[in-house]
Amino acid sequence: MNEKELVKEIKRVAEQKEINFVKKIFTHFNLGTSKFEELWKDWWEKEKFYYGIEQTMAYSLFGFDSIVPWHIFDESMENQVIEGYVKAIAEIMKGFDLPFVYFATKMHEDMKFEFFHPSKFYSSQKLDIVSVLERLKEVCKEARNPLLENDDVKKRKRVLKTILRIPV
Repeated sequence: MNEKELVKEIKRVAEQKEINFVKKIFTHFNLGTSKFEELWKDWWEKEKFYYGIEQTMAYSLFGFDSIVPWHIFDESMENQVIEGYVKAIAEIMKGFDLPFVYFATKMHEDMKFEFFHPSKFYSSQKLDIVSVLERLKEVCKEARNPLLENDDVKKRKRVLKTILRIPV
């Protein structure tokens, strides 16, 4: 399963009300590349934020309540390799006190997920997407975007909601 199929599955379970806290899913809208380029350029005289931590941090400037880098590893990867990645990323996040929710899961063919991080969810038990999203919601309550009180960030958040047609 690829990224697009995963988003479509999340949209399906949201529409079937298996999860009631997801308001809307945009299956064909990538904030890093779509119509958003004009906003990046206007505000930062830069085409866009490109990869990794730079792009992740840039989303906080648009007033997202929580920022979630989520590694989804293929089931063919060995657990000890995944654990190496997870340990390094978790150490960086903690060491720099980054206000993000870091998720690391292994996705199996049957659309079941095995947790590697957050560590309190670490388990070889395989969970469906609804259970994963419920855990995501739970952890996001603890890690709020510290820029939410900034006036410029509030303005950008309103612009983003307008573009995405989300009631303000």
